[in-house]
Amino acid sequence: MTKITTVLTRLNRAGDAILPLAARFVFAAVLLVYFWASGVTKLDGVFTPSLGAYAQIFPRAMEAAGLDPSQMGALRRLVVLLGAWAEFLLPAMIVLGLATRLAALGMVGFIVVQSLTDIIGHKAGPQTIGTWFDRVSDALILDQRAFWILGLMVLILKGPGALSVDRLVTSGWRAAKASMPPRPHMAMGNIVNTLNPKASHMATDEASKSTPAAIFCDRAIAAPAIAKIGAKKLAALITIG
Repeated sequence: MTKITTVLTRLNRAGDAILPLAARFVFAAVLLVYFWASGVTKLDGVFTPSLGAYAQIFPRAMEAAGLDPSQMGALRRLVVLLGAWAEFLLPAMIVLGLATRLAALGMVGFIVVQSLTDIIGHKAGPQTIGTWFDRVSDALILDQRAFWILGLMVLILKGPGALSVDRLVTSGWRAAKASMPPRPHMAMGNIVNTLNPKASHMATDEASKSTPAAIFCDRAIAAPAIAKIGAKKLAALITIG
């Protein structure tokens, strides 16, 4: 039984290490160019949506406007731009492992909106939508995109893996934090000594102890001494500090 538990533990560790990298590799191999190519069709310039972008994202509104983008308004223009930029930025972030969980969550939202637009706006047919628990496995929306989201869920739950910008940033932050000198700690007795030298001898002995009882006693002794100090002297000390 112990050997089985050891094997399962090792498999779990291997899965935590391999699955995120595999999910990012498959995403790059299957979907990176797909989304970038789709993004290219939506932009005539960095800040200029294409006619096709409006037709893809707001098909019914464009039909009602006679395919005139100037009738779409500022809000729809912003939505189209954000959608096009997302198709460039979010896949690149996932491949690089940069803010991976957030990027993967954004891609899940994008795919859901994309699928709803296909179903409602473009009136996708049953073959395109597909059905679960049937013998057909190549429907675009419910079959293929379900696997897209499954791979992204791996990244949301497990992170990007070892070979990622996120891991480099985290390692650098931990190393920098470990190299920082510890912050100096001023015991209550030292505070009393600064505020009122006459009370310093009461707190010095207790401040050198580290037990909870000693800390409580330290504070109990120091409190009356601090209370006796005039407000002007305390305010002046704060101003100087």
